[in-house]
Amino acid sequence: MLAQAVASACADWIIDPGGPSERLAIAVIALGIATTIAMYTCTRMPRSVLFWCAFVLSGTVAALGGHFVLTSIG
Repeated sequence: MLAQAVASACADWIIDPGGPSERLAIAVIALGIATTIAMYTCTRMPRSVLFWCAFVLSGTVAALGGHFVLTSIG
């Protein structure tokens, strides 16, 4: 539940008018996903740590996608 709450909070911060620009946020998320994949293939980092990093990043993307779908409909 904590990871999902963090992902939702990140998405809310990105959507907030005072938050970072959407392009910067998407670039940071893409870099985070690429870094997680690279760490999975090139390091011996515990897989549970990488799982939770990927979970938070993908949860943020999902929350942003849901927001953009709802705003495009309404």
